[in-house]
Amino acid sequence: MRVLKELTRGWEDIRQRSLIAGGDWKSLPVLSELSHPAIQVCQDFDTNPASPKYERHKEATQAAGYPVVEARDLKTGPGWRAAVIVQDGVSWIVHADTHDRFHAGVSSRFGSQLREATEPSELDFALRKLKLAEAEVLRSVQEWQEQIILVTLTAFRTAFKEHPDGREVKRMLPCPPSALLQPGIPAVDMELTISVIAEEAQGTEEGYESGETLAEVNLKFDSWKFVDAQGGSSAYARGVKTILLTTILPILDSREETWTKEPAAYYGLDGSLRFSIEMSRMRALQVVFAAENEGISAEASGQATRADVHHFVTGEALKAAIAEQKPLRAACGYWFVPARFPDGLPVCDDCSKQGLVIRFLEQMGAGPLQR
Repeated sequence: MRVLKELTRGWEDIRQRSLIAGGDWKSLPVLSELSHPAIQVCQDFDTNPASPKYERHKEATQAAGYPVVEARDLKTGPGWRAAVIVQDGVSWIVHADTHDRFHAGVSSRFGSQLREATEPSELDFALRKLKLAEAEVLRSVQEWQEQIILVTLTAFRTAFKEHPDGREVKRMLPCPPSALLQPGIPAVDMELTISVIAEEAQGTEEGYESGETLAEVNLKFDSWKFVDAQGGSSAYARGVKTILLTTILPILDSREETWTKEPAAYYGLDGSLRFSIEMSRMRALQVVFAAENEGISAEASGQATRADVHHFVTGEALKAAIAEQKPLRAACGYWFVPARFPDGLPVCDDCSKQGLVIRFLEQMGAGPLQR
C-alpha cells in the first residue's frame, strides 16, 4: 500500500492513481492489472526470476540482511526500477522510483529508521488476501458467463436450424459459482428455453440487409420467480439474475439499452420470465455463425471502434466481449466495440470474403455475399 501511495508519477491509467490517492482500495484492480511500469515490470518475477531484467542489488541486500532484487524496466533506457523481496513465500515490491532516484535511496530503505515502514505490514497481507479472493470470484464468474454463452449459442443454433417452426429447445443453465450464492445454498437450478419462428430465406443479399424482421425469438427463463427462494435471499438472487440477463440478452438482442436493464418482458403462469425478440435473418446468421465457429479466423487489424457494418464474430470473440468486457474481434480481423447494431447496416466486405464465413453462408443457403 505504501509503495502504491508513493507512486505519484508514471501511471498510464490516471483513474487507478485517483483510486489510490482517495484510499479506495476496494475498487482498485488486482496487481497484475495496475498500469504503472514499475509494477508491470515485476509481473513475472515468481515464474521467471532468472530473467535478465532481475538482478540482486548488492548494497540493498547488504543493508537488509536478505536478498533484495532490482527489477528494471528496460523499455525506455534508464527507466523505472523496483525493489523486490520475498517474505513468507510471498514476493513484495517494497520500493520503486526512476533510475537515479532509485539507486540513491534504495539501500537506506532497509536501515534501522525505515526498515519497519519498508517491509510489508499486516495491512499489506490483508489487502493481498482480499485482492486474491476478489480475483478468484471474478475468474469463476467469467467462467460461468462463458458457459452460459455457449449454452445460449448452441440452443439458438438448434432452434433456428432444426426447429424454425417455433418448437421449443430446452437447455439447463450452468449453476452459478458459490461466491454468488448465499452460504449454505448448494445450487440454483434454472432452465433456458428458446424457440424461433423463422420465415423462408430470401436467398439474396438485399434480403439480408433490408432490416426486415424474419425471425421471432422467444426466450424463457423457467422458474424465474423461484430463484429468490433457491438463492436464499433476494439480494443474492438479484446478483444471479442480473448476470444472467446481461450475459444472455447481448447475444440475441442487439439493442444496447437492453443489456444493462430488464427490457419489456412478462411472466408466465408457471413463474417463468419471458422475452419476445424480433430478429433479422442477418442477425440470426451472425449468432449461428458464432455457435459453429469457436476460434479466431483472421489476424487482428485496426483499432477498436463502433461498427458501421455487420460483422461475423466467432464464439470465442463473443465470450471475451461479454464476459471479459473486451472489444469484439470480427472474422475479418477488425476490432470493434459492441454497441447498437441497426439491422439496416450493410455486411462487412472483408468478413464476407473469409473462408469460414463463405462456407457457412453456402451451408445456410445464402451463398457468398458478392459486391
